[in-house]
Amino acid sequence: MKTKTLIIASAAALTALSSANAGLVAGWDFSQYVGPGFNSTNGADFTGEGNAQANYSDFSTPSPDIAAGSFGSIYFDGSFGSTDAVNGFTYQAAPVSGNLTSSNIQTADLNPFNDLGSYALLTNSGQSFTNDLSLGIDDNISVVFAANVTGQGAGADDWTLNFAAMDSLNTSTVSWEISTDGSNYTSLGLQSSLTTTDSGFSVTSALADGSDQVFFRGTFADIELGTSRAVFDNVGISGTVVPEPSMFAAIAGVVALGFASLRRRRA
Repeated sequence: MKTKTLIIASAAALTALSSANAGLVAGWDFSQYVGPGFNSTNGADFTGEGNAQANYSDFSTPSPDIAAGSFGSIYFDGSFGSTDAVNGFTYQAAPVSGNLTSSNIQTADLNPFNDLGSYALLTNSGQSFTNDLSLGIDDNISVVFAANVTGQGAGADDWTLNFAAMDSLNTSTVSWEISTDGSNYTSLGLQSSLTTTDSGFSVTSALADGSDQVFFRGTFADIELGTSRAVFDNVGISGTVVPEPSMFAAIAGVVALGFASLRRRRA
């Protein structure tokens, strides 16, 4: 009886592993920043001024918590093919006042933002404070949205970038590329057209399937410097984590031993 139970449990585990683990790898609502124009999470340190670390991840422990930053960053400091948009205390990319309400995260995974309990969820998991902020892009620059599942499995499939966005005045566009190393990018032949309407967008590609990291580079056009602004919020990068082959081998081995033991007993 115990052998049968072991076989059933192991087979169930093998089935669960084969379906992999889908989730929101890294998410941003930009509420962790001190205020508009300040790329700082405490008002004193500006070491992260050229990038925005994620403040949510389904894969952080406990989930979510302030360790979510290790699962993703948005770069605008020249790293990983982004534009260096930081010049002294002048930023071409920085937190701005207000929230956007659209998001396509819900279609891929539970949206941790965009609901009445999101701020409580974040503060209860270690975030110091929550401010109503989004990310403003004030010039035609390239911004890189990156996430990784290092230590979670062999890699991930179905990498998808979801976000809410709009243009403050006219219509601007974002052209998308993808990379698995942050150096060599491939055009996706895809543009997101931002209008004055708060809208949800998704960018997905199979080109990064199997990689433990992904970089989506968005290059902005038609932003009128000093006049208009592209605004991003509720950003999420999701993926389906592929288990390590050793995990399959271990469970398959247990199943095989169970069947062998069961045959011996029947004999």
